Amino acid sequence: MLLTSKGEKKKIWWWYAAVMAVVFIGFVVLTAYMANSKSTALRSLYRQMGMYDNQNDAGAVNGLLTHAQSLFEVTARMVDDMLLNEASSSEIDSLFVTETNYQLQKKEWGFSNFFGVIRGEYFNGRKWAPVAGYAPLRRPWFQEAIKARGNIAISVPHINSRSNESVISVSKRLSDKKSVLALDIYSKYLRNCMRSADAISSWMIIDKNGLVIAHSDVTKQGHNLLSSRPWATDNEENLDNDDERLAREVMLNGKSSDFEYKGKVYKIYSSIVQGKWYVVRIIDENALLDQWKWDTARSIFIALMLYLFIAIIGAFVTKKLIKTASVSRAKSAFLASTSTEINTAVNGILGLNAIIMKEAYGSIKDYAKNIQMAGQGLLSLVNGIMDVSKIETGRMNIEPSEYDVFTVLSESFDALSPRASAKNLHLFLECDPDLPCSLWGDERHIRQIISNLLSNSIKYTEVGEVHLSVGYDSISPKTGEMVDDYVMLKIVVRDTGIGIREDNLDNIFNAFENIDQHSGQNQEGTGLGLSLTKELVERNGGQISVKSRYGEGSTFMVSIPQLVLNVEPIGDFTARYKKAAHKKNEPLEMFYAPDARILIVDDVEINLKVFRGILKNTRIQVDTAVNGVQALKLAQSKRYDIIFLDFMMPVMSGIETFRKLKLIDLNRNTHVIVLVTEAISEARGSYLNAGFTDYLGKPIHEQDLLRMLKWYLPKQLILTAEDLSQSDFDEDENASIPPATPEPASDPFEEIEFVNVTEPSPREKLSLFGEFLNLDTALEFCGNDEKIYQELLQEFTTSDVIQNIKSAFEMSDWDNYRFYVSRMIESSAAVGAEALSQEFQSLKKACINRRHNYILENHERVMELYANIVQKIQTGLATI
Repeated sequence: MLLTSKGEKKKIWWWYAAVMAVVFIGFVVLTAYMANSKSTALRSLYRQMGMYDNQNDAGAVNGLLTHAQSLFEVTARMVDDMLLNEASSSEIDSLFVTETNYQLQKKEWGFSNFFGVIRGEYFNGRKWAPVAGYAPLRRPWFQEAIKARGNIAISVPHINSRSNESVISVSKRLSDKKSVLALDIYSKYLRNCMRSADAISSWMIIDKNGLVIAHSDVTKQGHNLLSSRPWATDNEENLDNDDERLAREVMLNGKSSDFEYKGKVYKIYSSIVQGKWYVVRIIDENALLDQWKWDTARSIFIALMLYLFIAIIGAFVTKKLIKTASVSRAKSAFLASTSTEINTAVNGILGLNAIIMKEAYGSIKDYAKNIQMAGQGLLSLVNGIMDVSKIETGRMNIEPSEYDVFTVLSESFDALSPRASAKNLHLFLECDPDLPCSLWGDERHIRQIISNLLSNSIKYTEVGEVHLSVGYDSISPKTGEMVDDYVMLKIVVRDTGIGIREDNLDNIFNAFENIDQHSGQNQEGTGLGLSLTKELVERNGGQISVKSRYGEGSTFMVSIPQLVLNVEPIGDFTARYKKAAHKKNEPLEMFYAPDARILIVDDVEINLKVFRGILKNTRIQVDTAVNGVQALKLAQSKRYDIIFLDFMMPVMSGIETFRKLKLIDLNRNTHVIVLVTEAISEARGSYLNAGFTDYLGKPIHEQDLLRMLKWYLPKQLILTAEDLSQSDFDEDENASIPPATPEPASDPFEEIEFVNVTEPSPREKLSLFGEFLNLDTALEFCGNDEKIYQELLQEFTTSDVIQNIKSAFEMSDWDNYRFYVSRMIESSAAVGAEALSQEFQSLKKACINRRHNYILENHERVMELYANIVQKIQTGLATI
C-alpha cells in the first residue's frame, strides 16, 4: 500500500491499533476460557484425588482394625477354651505371654500386648504389674467390652498405664460373662494409616458419637465434637462450633460435600469403617488451586509481556513500512512529476525540430534527424519511467481497442530501423500472411512490447542481424464463443548478439538491473526495458520467455491472447510495407484555410509555438490560450471551427474547461480535440466517452495534425494551391495589365554607395538583448528564426504565469507554486534568461524538498529579478 496523505497514515495506525486490540481481546477471552476450563478440570481432578485418598486411608484403617480383630479372635477363643477346661491361672498367664511374644516376633508393631481380667484376676502378656491405684474394671477397655455384650468392642483413645502412650483397645467379654480379654493398638500406628496433613488438608477419625479417635491435630484427639467441650476456651468458641457442625455434616451427608469451616469453604470426604468410625479428610481446594493460579498468572504475565513486545515490534515495523511506503510514494510521485515535465519539454523539442527538418537542407537537416532520433529515444525512456511509476501506484490499466496489425508492425519497424542502420545491422520483419488483420487488445502495450524487445536486441548486437517474427496460434474457445474468436499472438525477436550467460537468465527481467551480457556485470542504464516488458505481457494475460547461448545470440518469445475482430488475413506484409513506404515518401498535400479559425489551449508555450510553426503555411487563423480561463474568455467572443484542448492544465483542468465550453452557445457545436501525451494515451476510450470529438497525441506530428484538420474543418474552408491562386486572380481581374517588358527606369542613385545606410540585419537588431540574455542559446532554441524569437520575447513579457506564482505564494499553495515555477524555468531558458531560469530552478527544488523558508526568503528577490528583465526586454522590443 502506497501512502498519499497523513489521513492514510492515520488510517493505517487505526487499523494496526484495531488489529492489536482484537488480538488482545481474543487473548483475554481465550485466557479466561482456558482458565475456567482448567480450573473446572483441576477441581474435578482434585475431588477425584481427594475421594481416592480418603478411601485409601479408610481402607488402611479398616485393614488395621480387621487384622487386630482377627488376631484378637484367635486368642479369645483360646482363652475361652481354657476357661471351659478350668485351666489354672499359671496356664492362662503362660498363654498371654506366649501370644504376646508371638506377635512381637511377627513384628506386629502396631499392637501392644494381650491383657485382661480373667475370673477376677488381672493378666498381662508383658508381665506388667499394675501400679497402685490401677483399677482394671474402670478402664475404658473393660467398660466398652461389658457394653458390647459378647461382641468385640473398640474403646476410645486412652493412655496405656504401662507405656504411657495413647492407645485404642480391642476388647471382648468372654463366655463366662465375667472375664474380659483386651489388646491395645497404638494410636500412632492408627495415625500412620492416614496420609500426612498439610496446610491444604487435614483429617480425623471420629465415631458415631462424635468422639475423635485420631486427628491430624494431636491436641484434638479424644475430644467429643458433639459434647459440651469442657476444654474449649472463649477464643475457641467459634472453632468448636465449626467442629460440631463438621461432625454433624459428616454423619448426615455421607461421602462428600462442600462445607464452610474455619471461615473457608472446604471439600469434605468421609468413609465409614466397620460401621463404627468415620474417616474424614478436609481439603481446601482453593489452596490447591492457588499454586496453579500463581503459575497461570505468571504465564499470563509472560504472555502479556510477549504481546507487548510483539506490539512494540509491530509498531516499529509498521512505522518502517509507512516510512518505506511514503518514500516509495515520494519516489513514484517524483518520477511521475519529473517524467511529465521532461516529457513536455521533449515533446516541444521534437515538435520544433520537426519544423526545422521540414525547412532545413544539407547538414542542418542531418543534424535535425539525429536530434529527432535521440529525442525519440529519450521520450521512450521517459515514457518507460512513467509506466513504472503507474505500475507502482496501481494506475497501470489495460485499455483494449481495435487496432490494425499491419499499422502497428510497420510503425514499430520504422521507429527502430534508424537505430539498426546506425550500427550497420540488418533488421528483418517476418509476418505470417494468415494472421488476422484486425485484433482487439491494448495497442499501446503491444507497440511498447515490440519496441522494447527490438531495442534490447539492437543494443546488444554489434554485428549481424535482428529478426522480428510475428505469427499466431489458435487457442481453445471460451464458453459460448466461436473457435476463431481468439488467437494467441506470437512475437519472437531473435538476434545475433553476444548472448546471455546462463547464470544471468533469471535476473534479466528484474527492474533497475541492467546486465552486461558480455561480462556478466552491471552496466550503466535504467534496466527498465525487459522488466517493463515482462510486466506489460503479464498484465495483458500473456507469457514471456528467453533462450540464449552466450556468444551466439538471444531469442525472446512472447505469447498474448487477442480477440479477433476481422478474420481477413494480413497477406504479404513485405509487399504492403514497400507500397506504404513509397506512398509515405510522397510529399504531403498542402492545403490552405485562410478563413478557418482554431483555438489552441496548452499551458506550455513551446507546444503553442510548435502548433503555429506547423500551421504557418496553412494561413489558418490561430488563437492561443495558456489555461482554461483564457480559453473560455476567447470562446465567449469568437466562434471557432476547432478547439485543441490540453487535458492536463493548471487553474482549470481540460475536462472542466471542456464542460464549460459546451455551455457557451457560440461554440456549443465546435469540435473539441483533446491533446494528450503518449504516456497517458491509454485512456483514449474515456476521452471519447467524455464527449471529445477526437484526441491528438503529443509530441505533435505534422502529418497527424494536418490530417485531423482536413477531416474536421468544414470542407468549404479548405483550399488547394490552385484555389488560392484563382482567388487571388479574381481579386485582381479589374486591375490594369502591366507591359510584358517594361523599360528599365533610370536610377538617380545608381552611383551612390549604400554601405553606410544598409538596413541592419535581424540578428543585429537583437544584439541589444545580448547584454542580459544568451542570444545563441535562445535563437538555437527557435531554429535561428529571429521573428519567432521576437514573438517569444513578447509572450514572455505578457505571460500571466508570474501572477499565478504570486497568488500561489500568497496562499502558501506549494503544489501550484512548484507547477507554475516549472513553467517559468522553461520560459526563461527559452528566451535566454539563464540566470533567471536557475533562480526559478532553485525555488522549485526548495518546494520539492519542502524548504519553504528558502522560498519565503528569496521569492521577492526572484520576482524583482524577473520584473527587471521584463522591463529591459520591453524597452528593447520598443526600439526594434
